[in-house]
Amino acid sequence: MISSRQVLSNGLNVFDVLWLTKDFCHSEYCVFDALFGVLIELGFLEEANECFLRMRKFKVFVKQRSCNVLLHRLSKSGKTDLSRKFFESMLNAKITPSVFTYNIMIDVMCKEGDLRTAGGMFKQMKEIGIMPDIVTYNTLIDGFGKVGQLEDAICVFDEMKVASCKPDVITYNALINCLCKYEQMPRAFLYLREMKENGLKPNVVTYSTFVDAFRVEKS
Repeated sequence: MISSRQVLSNGLNVFDVLWLTKDFCHSEYCVFDALFGVLIELGFLEEANECFLRMRKFKVFVKQRSCNVLLHRLSKSGKTDLSRKFFESMLNAKITPSVFTYNIMIDVMCKEGDLRTAGGMFKQMKEIGIMPDIVTYNTLIDGFGKVGQLEDAICVFDEMKVASCKPDVITYNALINCLCKYEQMPRAFLYLREMKENGLKPNVVTYSTFVDAFRVEKS
């Protein structure tokens, strides 16, 4: 018996078969989105991307949710270049991105150390009316902090509060971590105090950050 992986690797194009028989079999367009989803679920990410491109070519509607699932899987698989290309393909196909879409891509760019692109995406999402959420802000604060752009991290933190997005423990930990890492201990303690004043309890990550910073300072 031939497996699904063998079917795909041998070039038996399920999409083409479905397209050629759609009128005869009275297939609804949703069957193509289902195929797209199955390819993602099976881990055939590059094949899923190819399926998406064919759906675009034949003007078959692709659900935003399905696109987000593929984008998420691509990012977790370390396929950065394909993640970028797929995101651009989504925009070119007029598929409206969501905050989740942008959060995935901003996270990808931050992990790559490409904070310029991450910042550009942050600006872009606001320009098209998508409000950043706590995940967006936390990702950017952590990203800027890890590359030593402390003032940018603090600017994002300040903007977060202006936007009425309440910082959480993860937010403060990211900010405190970058300040301690770059020997800004007095400022780190100010944010620790602010954290407590806002009713948030420091956790093991918070205190471990300070302990590690003191060890480095003494060595």
